[in-house]
Amino acid sequence: MAIPSFSPGRLRLAISISAGILVAAAAQHYLVKREDSFRSQFALTPVLVVTHDLRPGMPINEQNVATRELNQARVTKNLVQDNDRSKLIGALARSRLHVGDLLRWTDVSIAGKNDFSRQIPLGARAVAIAVQPTSALSPLLTPGDRVDILATSKSRGHSTLLATNCPLLSVGSRIERGPPESVTVALTVPQTLRVVTATSQGHLTLALRHPDETVQSRTPQGIDPSNDSEGNFYREIR
Repeated sequence: MAIPSFSPGRLRLAISISAGILVAAAAQHYLVKREDSFRSQFALTPVLVVTHDLRPGMPINEQNVATRELNQARVTKNLVQDNDRSKLIGALARSRLHVGDLLRWTDVSIAGKNDFSRQIPLGARAVAIAVQPTSALSPLLTPGDRVDILATSKSRGHSTLLATNCPLLSVGSRIERGPPESVTVALTVPQTLRVVTATSQGHLTLALRHPDETVQSRTPQGIDPSNDSEGNFYREIR
């Protein structure tokens, strides 16, 4: 059987056509990948935002959330997307939220998943403390703030520092409107005993700390320090 022969000109033409086809296929593959990358970079994802100011404990409903389209590259797992709206409705705000804030899963408490009790540090106790609604400080408190707790004795007429650097777990109740009447703080067991005892003997005052102040406060002039069993200063204002 005779083997077909090709002239040098036809062979070069066949090679050129084959190379062109390969280059065109590679270019098309590259363009498809670039197009997909471009679309994902500028694609918009609907997420939920707050439309009314919310205090801790207030419920999330259809009236206080809305949809906003956000660049997909900026959407994190913590942001609540619109397709999860049904899971969010009925949840409770865990912190103070303002109009326009993006809703995050860590901002809400959903029954059975992130109940309030799970916010309590291991070994600590959640203790509710009454605050004066007329105090200028009470409307400014938010969960996550840290406070010092002082007790003023009715009979002895001086104040005692009971606990320092205590985290606020919640501010107010789920149904309160206006300034809160109570806060919930996380305390150690010894601190809990001191606070409960002091409540029956006088009234308590909360002193708000700077968020970056993690060390114990220095002893101001006129205060005598002594160490308690936890290594914190137990001070009395004479």
